[in-house]
Amino acid sequence: MPHPSPGEPALLFDEDPQAYADLLATLHSARRNGRRLPARPRPIIQHSWNRVQRMGLPVDHRDPDVDERTVEAEHDALKEAHRAGASQLEKLFHTVLAGSIDGSGLVGVLTTRDARVLDRCGDSSALARADRIGFVHGARWLESSVGTNAIGIAARLGRPVQVHGPEHWCLDQHGWSCAASPVRDPATGTPIAMLDVSGPVREAHAAILALVRSLAAQVELTLRASHVENLERLRSRAMPLIQGITGMWVLCDRNGWVAGSNIDLGVDRVSLPDDSSSEVVLVPRLGTCRLQRADDVVLITHGARSTRHFSFSPSERRLDVHLDGTISAYTLSARHADIVHALLDSSSPITGVELASAVWGEAPISQVTVRAELSRLRRRFPGLISAAPYRLLAPVEVV
Repeated sequence: MPHPSPGEPALLFDEDPQAYADLLATLHSARRNGRRLPARPRPIIQHSWNRVQRMGLPVDHRDPDVDERTVEAEHDALKEAHRAGASQLEKLFHTVLAGSIDGSGLVGVLTTRDARVLDRCGDSSALARADRIGFVHGARWLESSVGTNAIGIAARLGRPVQVHGPEHWCLDQHGWSCAASPVRDPATGTPIAMLDVSGPVREAHAAILALVRSLAAQVELTLRASHVENLERLRSRAMPLIQGITGMWVLCDRNGWVAGSNIDLGVDRVSLPDDSSSEVVLVPRLGTCRLQRADDVVLITHGARSTRHFSFSPSERRLDVHLDGTISAYTLSARHADIVHALLDSSSPITGVELASAVWGEAPISQVTVRAELSRLRRRFPGLISAAPYRLLAPVEVV
């Protein structure tokens, strides 16, 4: 299951938050006025500033895209999809977090995974300050709505982050320091919500990001326990499916998490095709297999030997596996798509050095990295790529 990221604090533990904000103000002023910067902002902030400037978002922008009508429906959807996790999330938010920041001038915020504010906590004066910058119920705090901010960056990158004072793009947020973390569903690795603690620059500290990450991690532990219980229930319910099977079988959920098998897989999760209608597929480590789906249960058994070929769409980074008249679609990472493209362009087997030059260009890259990428790709698609020197082992049609 995914390991939590420690996040990126904006401050050192012994840093003066106001003095650092004053320094950041000179950077922000130089950037927005087109002057030479006296120092470099953190890369995560510089990239965000680049994005919001490309959007044409002015520094005096004040439109957080408030839609309170969606809050109740979004809240209900979170509870429906993640009952145990949502309950723990609300409990921690309203007791642990609210109690921790009471009287501190800080504001706690719970948002959807795409940054829509669902709930807030804090004393009345702190909430009134938040109201003045549109940090309210139903507001969407994406970069496209309110510029560089912790919630927006955390939602975009999927990891914890702290944004301090004038690191925010919009001027009305320069008095604020914010720390946000995604809360991830261990079963899918995707965020289900965002937690944020924000407050005056003078109250900022690196420990605030640690607090937010700790609360998110506690919710993720509940989600992980619920996930394990779901796999156990799935295994018990699916036992009739495996009766009478004499060969290899693997039971998993719709995300590929293994609930049971009669072989040693060596992994907790198998890669299933994007296309849920596929019945004959290539499964990493298992080869050609047949899939039988029943609700949220997937039964994998060995398929008969068959001829296979592939089709590749460079623009969509999609590799289709054709087996026994069925097509299984897989989405490739940008790097793996480049590797397939390079092998298609080569009329003869190529070495790791040649492949590195074709895929990474002049960027410094070690052969260890090249071999690791090829190993992952070969495990995912058995019979597609040879060992070094590298070549395609099966026909690949470009579509």
